[in-house]
Amino acid sequence: TGDPAGVAAAARDFIDRNYLILEAAFDRGPFILGDVLSVTDIYVWMLTQWHHDFDWLAKRCPRITECILAAMERPAISLVHNDQFGPGLGLKALPPF
Repeated sequence: TGDPAGVAAAARDFIDRNYLILEAAFDRGPFILGDVLSVTDIYVWMLTQWHHDFDWLAKRCPRITECILAAMERPAISLVHNDQFGPGLGLKALPPF
């Protein structure tokens, strides 16, 4: 019961804190394991498409942003990305919460 805005704000904060933890774990690049694309990078690319604020992600998590952009340059990922998410970053079909 009550206003769901507080729940939505808490969820966004939780998600952002976890992205900051992942960002801190990057010590090589452009991918999580260094120069080699792994399934982990593909998973992070997919998850980031649902992030609520790409400006925040780019400013606070530049290594994650570099990783997902490098993954998106791969022809197979680019094909899936454009089909599932549309051009550019983010799932265009979902309204921001």
